[in-house]
Amino acid sequence: MRYAVLFGPPNSGKSTLFNRLTGQNTSVVNYPGSTVDVTFACLKDHSSVTFAATPFIDFIDGAFTMLGHGVAKHIPSGLFQNFIVNGLIAGFSGIIVFVPQIALLFLGMSVMEATGFLARSAVLIDKPLSKIGLNGRSFVPLLSGCACAIPAILATRTISNRRVRMLTMLAIPLMQCAARLPVFGLLLGALFSSPIHGAIGLTAIYLGSICLAALTVGITNRFSFKNDDSSNEFMIQLPKWRWPLWGELIRTMLKRTKAFITGAGPIIFIISLVLWGISEIHIGSSPLIYIIGQWIEPVFKPMGVDWRVGVALILSFAAREVFVSALAVVFQLSEDAAFSLTNLTMTDSVTPIFSTGTIIELILFFMVAMQCAETYAVLKKEMASAKWPNLILIGYILLAYVLAVLANTFI
Repeated sequence: MRYAVLFGPPNSGKSTLFNRLTGQNTSVVNYPGSTVDVTFACLKDHSSVTFAATPFIDFIDGAFTMLGHGVAKHIPSGLFQNFIVNGLIAGFSGIIVFVPQIALLFLGMSVMEATGFLARSAVLIDKPLSKIGLNGRSFVPLLSGCACAIPAILATRTISNRRVRMLTMLAIPLMQCAARLPVFGLLLGALFSSPIHGAIGLTAIYLGSICLAALTVGITNRFSFKNDDSSNEFMIQLPKWRWPLWGELIRTMLKRTKAFITGAGPIIFIISLVLWGISEIHIGSSPLIYIIGQWIEPVFKPMGVDWRVGVALILSFAAREVFVSALAVVFQLSEDAAFSLTNLTMTDSVTPIFSTGTIIELILFFMVAMQCAETYAVLKKEMASAKWPNLILIGYILLAYVLAVLANTFI
């Protein structure tokens, strides 16, 4: 049995596409308001529906693997060959491999903006957002936070009300950005064997983060801005429904993708080189990464993980995607890391590290903790103060740590 999930605005062709995939003749009648229709069927010709970016990701991964093997044949074995193949080429691959899914995500958001869908969504969501101190103008930055927090924070400049803008920026780090998808994919792949269960788990992560953001913003608005009586009115001009100009959409997608690569890319590349360096440099008979890990291990013991996972968590604060490559380095994992996580054990025992409880606590940790160092830098610039960014950084990390410890204790 293969599963497909089709979603989109009414009359956008979902039923037609479903019938083409399954060979059925299903019809859905749309009425005013929100409608949901669920239909199950086998895909004809044993076809499968996968994420659109997967073929591009596989191609890029295979190309860099071949490049690494080719370069290794022409360089004598040793530290220099290791640096070129496992340092430079692997580090650059870690940047490029994320480009397809990020580009498609930006393209989807650009389509919604160009058709007028986002403006109407902002009007519809204004009322529920007003209950926690936000308004409709917060919708686009919050939605953008699901792609990347940096442009989302910059998008809050359109919010004239200072209180609403501060609260929106407070919520954006809790939105699950695209950089976290490789981490969630790795952890959910180890937690569930069924793709449909993994999809449900990812949906639960997004819904949980929305609830947590709403709770955080509501409490902050009630106690930190209780003396702020500024108006929370929302006005916006609705554009006409229109077909998008695909040339403009492609240019917007390329511009946003380039901004993401130039922003996060150098950090990921540098961290990859640092990872290579601390794993290859030895002090005495011990690798430098082992010495660092032993020093920080007491902090992560309450989470039920050893120093290797601790090193990966710390390095991931530079860029969330680094967690995956860091695990591959410290555990010397194969390319099929998602299927071997459950076989890894603690350094001083045969106790599995990535048990069900550990995987859930790591998911909770990544849901809540500050997204990356660049997010903090942009928050500090846009808030024109170090007070709120510092509170957000420390508060979210402590909350993530407490939730992870509680999950390790009770699951």
